[in-house]
Amino acid sequence: MHSIEIEKRKPDAAAQCECFVLHDWTELPPRLPPPGGAVTFVTYRCLSAFELLPILLASGTCDRCLLSTFNLSAKAGSYLEALLTGGRVKLLDVVLAEAMSRLGEGGGLAMMVDAQTRFPGRLRVRQADVHAKVYCLAMSSGDNWVVECSANLAANSRIELYAVWNSEARLLWHASWLGRLLR
Repeated sequence: MHSIEIEKRKPDAAAQCECFVLHDWTELPPRLPPPGGAVTFVTYRCLSAFELLPILLASGTCDRCLLSTFNLSAKAGSYLEALLTGGRVKLLDVVLAEAMSRLGEGGGLAMMVDAQTRFPGRLRVRQADVHAKVYCLAMSSGDNWVVECSANLAANSRIELYAVWNSEARLLWHASWLGRLLR
């Protein structure tokens, strides 16, 4: 067994992160981080990850939304299409797992592929060999939300872990590697 020596020091104030158990999405808004901050939480009950999106969108219009997920439910697909229709999201990029089409699953995938024709230049959908669940929202308000989590954009009853950042640097980093998949 390998041992890892950890330097004992007081963490920087900027590196501190609130960690908690989230029982209901209504508990999250007052705990969202300011620019440069982050929160980490775990959920133990059926909370759909896409229900996090309206909470983050409460800070205004999203200039660019970039989503990477293994699975996308039809309900989440309908919600994303409504965001485009209503102008809440100006540009939406979605990277979905190739496995969903091979498995004959992913009602949201079919919806998103079809919706590209209705939103030319505003919606790009690509399938790739991804398992990463990353949701990036560059807001007109200046907030730069990044969600790194274990949850797909679909309902389930599993324990899920989330880290929510308000970080332009982190958003740009994810946009860089995910952007290569969108070409």
